[in-house]
Amino acid sequence: MPHQYHCDPAWTSILIDAEVKGRPVSVSLNRHYLLNAVRFGLNELEVEDLLSPVVFSKGSKRLVIVPLRPDDSPVKVVTRAQPSSEATTAAPATTPPAEQTTPQE
Repeated sequence: MPHQYHCDPAWTSILIDAEVKGRPVSVSLNRHYLLNAVRFGLNELEVEDLLSPVVFSKGSKRLVIVPLRPDDSPVKVVTRAQPSSEATTAAPATTPPAEQTTPQE
């Protein structure tokens, strides 16, 4: 697992004995979260793609880590449609009357 921090020219590698099934994929994870998974003894790893959460597991234990977004990956911007003027006039919003209370003695 080679890794290079953006301001550190040296690569960090960890050799592991593993059985790999599926197509090749690379993900970027926070090294502290990855270390927690290893310390917890989670020895199964599920990777869907470079932006989907990575699931570490062993038996009934699970740890889900959201990958770091690579600098060169596109950012999806989701915009919500503005309600039309007809929709706002057809169903006017009502607010409940304010409840008045008197101080208790």
